[in-house]
Amino acid sequence: YDNQNRIVRVTNNYNHSETQFSYSGNTVTETLIYTNGGFDTRICQLNADGYIESITDYQYPEDLQLYSYKNGYLQEMHASWSNDQWIYNWDNGNLISISEPIVWDTRWDKTITYSQVTAVPININIDYIEECPEFQFFGFMGKQSKFLPKKSIQKNETDTITKTYEYEFNSNGTISKILITSVGVGESNNGTEYYSIELVY
Repeated sequence: YDNQNRIVRVTNNYNHSETQFSYSGNTVTETLIYTNGGFDTRICQLNADGYIESITDYQYPEDLQLYSYKNGYLQEMHASWSNDQWIYNWDNGNLISISEPIVWDTRWDKTITYSQVTAVPININIDYIEECPEFQFFGFMGKQSKFLPKKSIQKNETDTITKTYEYEFNSNGTISKILITSVGVGESNNGTEYYSIELVY
């Protein structure tokens, strides 16, 4: 982080990559540096609340993503490569469902149910922690859910993936570990997988 508590660098020990963030006014530039020396750069414009309203790929400027919010909560994302959009539905401060556009002739719909457990506020969005797209992960995509999710169900025409979440906490109330069980059923059945995400502050 920098002296304004903004994320400036993320290192990934799994694939030895590094992501750098730089700031200029209402613009954030994300550069992903690969081990072979290659890189990808995305230019992001922020709205007045500090949330991303557009992302442009530096190498492929025709690739554009547009985001809209309501009361600080992400509502829609539209990408230039799709005639459809991602729809985000909220209830009482929690993200309860995501409807994705049709990609490769299929559509994924995801529903999320919540515990009544909260964590000490941290600048990550728990709803996206598995996929870890950096901007969602570090709070650039609007408010995060009020409670911690306990289950998500993701479906398309042939497959269902059900994930359950358990949490371990530090003494100050921050999350130390997330334990995830994933059960896949259908044509692309991956069976049952168990994994954990450890958070280090």
